[in-house]
Amino acid sequence: MDWKKIILICAVLGISCFITSVGATGIVDDYDNDTWVNTWFTSHGYLPKAAPVYGTISNGGVVEHPYVVPSGKTRIDVSLEWNRANTQNELTMKIVTPTLDTYGPFSDIQDGRVDGKISISTMNNIRAGVWNVIVLGTSVSGTQSYTLVFNAI
Repeated sequence: MDWKKIILICAVLGISCFITSVGATGIVDDYDNDTWVNTWFTSHGYLPKAAPVYGTISNGGVVEHPYVVPSGKTRIDVSLEWNRANTQNELTMKIVTPTLDTYGPFSDIQDGRVDGKISISTMNNIRAGVWNVIVLGTSVSGTQSYTLVFNAI
């Protein structure tokens, strides 16, 4: 394969990782309706991972984060974290599959600890396509920053 074909393949794959203007009814994002899908990168040369997303949310806010999951994946790990040290702010999370099945809402207390962390791992029904992680500002005073990590393995 020559370098022109490799560049063409890379360009096609790179373009397919972005989606703009996702306007789902009832979903509001903090990016003026310009939603982007996180591109995949390789950590340690063998695990496909998406870069962490850093966001902020206010009370009653809903922020959607879409991710493209390639075929052949057998597990999805999602982690939402925020600092609860000086606040009682509560976030929840939902996961929507490419077939529009919704899981959640998941809350901080589900693991038996109130620590500003929600971690979900699923090994069933891993379909290729766009998965959406929805962060909800269930009870927030002011604004709350958070970190979202999504990995398809």
